[in-house]
Amino acid sequence: MPLQRKERNGQLQAVEFSDFTGGINSSVAPQLLAPNEYLQIKNFEYLQNRLVTRGGLSEALSTYEEDIKTFFYDDSTNEYLVVLTDKSVYEDNLVDAPVLAGELTGTAMPHFCRFDGKIFIASGGKLQYFDYTSQELTTITASKLCDFVFERFGRLVTTHTGDDNLYYSAVGDPYETGWTDDSNDDSTAKFVEIGYKDDGDILKVMPISGDIAIFKTNGRIYSLSGEYPNWTVQMVADQADAISADGIADVNGMVAFMTLAGLKSLGSTNTYGNFAINTEFSRKFNLSLISGTVYNPKVLYINRKSQLMICPDTSTDSGKQKWYCYQNGLGSCIYFEFALPITEMQDTKDDVIIASGKSLYRWSMQYNSDNGTPIDQFIETREFASSRRLFTRMIDVGIKGSPTLAPVYLNWANKKLKYLLGNRRNEKYAFSVCRQDTLKISTQANIIVDFIKFYVSEI
Repeated sequence: MPLQRKERNGQLQAVEFSDFTGGINSSVAPQLLAPNEYLQIKNFEYLQNRLVTRGGLSEALSTYEEDIKTFFYDDSTNEYLVVLTDKSVYEDNLVDAPVLAGELTGTAMPHFCRFDGKIFIASGGKLQYFDYTSQELTTITASKLCDFVFERFGRLVTTHTGDDNLYYSAVGDPYETGWTDDSNDDSTAKFVEIGYKDDGDILKVMPISGDIAIFKTNGRIYSLSGEYPNWTVQMVADQADAISADGIADVNGMVAFMTLAGLKSLGSTNTYGNFAINTEFSRKFNLSLISGTVYNPKVLYINRKSQLMICPDTSTDSGKQKWYCYQNGLGSCIYFEFALPITEMQDTKDDVIIASGKSLYRWSMQYNSDNGTPIDQFIETREFASSRRLFTRMIDVGIKGSPTLAPVYLNWANKKLKYLLGNRRNEKYAFSVCRQDTLKISTQANIIVDFIKFYVSEI
């Protein structure tokens, strides 16, 4: 941000960083960022327009003998179905010992749907369901092969890679007797073809504005409106280029999906039955998303926190993993680096539960480390610059937190200031000279950032 010089007599002026609601912006030059935008905001969450250290990870809540492939949280029972890489499925309440429920019929990434008091699972083989009464998995041999399942108009609907059809069970009957079609009975099993001979496989199906959107591997998106026999199928987008099923998520009626060009969204337009692709909401941070490797991305929505979580690359086997967080409502993006590579993340009544390796953990503001690993935080501001030299005279630090006397480091120009949280006085005299620079703030303490003010003169 260029300084506006009022006088040439070296009068002190304040360069203030106190509004963080613009989040990160990698779409413009550092000097052109708005006053509330930043180059980097790492491992902070929003508390109104302030920044607070993000929540940490608990100790392991449950640990298994094999790696966790995914898990499903049932909001109605507060229970979990945990799927391991060896296809075994466990019922877990995070208190008692997990109960083995059975084994999946397929090897694909499982998808879940709660219907009729049971949890239905599609994993690439025959459809299965978990019954809380028997605590066992049951296979529906009459079903089609499926790797995705959802509920629609009182029916279960399944899809399978390599098949262009959506298969509907009978109304209210997704079991053995519910997958036979009777042309004389509209309530029996039905199917509808999506994209006749368009050479693309169905990637994922998402409800949107009363219709459903079908993403295909050839970059096309179709919409399905109405109920049998009054189905309407139409192509609503081409070259949308969604990468993976896990890279598509519902965000309160909007569908967000990851592409090699960054994050896009699909939403309804004013014209009934039509959808439109939008990239405006992610314009400021898309370059950040694709600055590294984009491989098997994962996109999910934490409803209770209004956070859209995006991991462009889930292939990392290092200790840390970067997740971008779009704060819905504020319309701003920051990013997290967790000390553990995350396999799955679910919004629950008791904070957010994540899977990493063989264990489940809780992500919550009650923890100030990642299971003992300190949380590295970093802020880099917009660039402050002038055609003349900038003389820093004083800095006013509005940061508080714990533990007492924990250091916060402020780095700019030729100066590195160590600020201790326990200090009563927050004004520091710090002399430096530069023409342009950014302020960099780093710490491992648990802090709240209210403001930082530079007092500089331009000569």
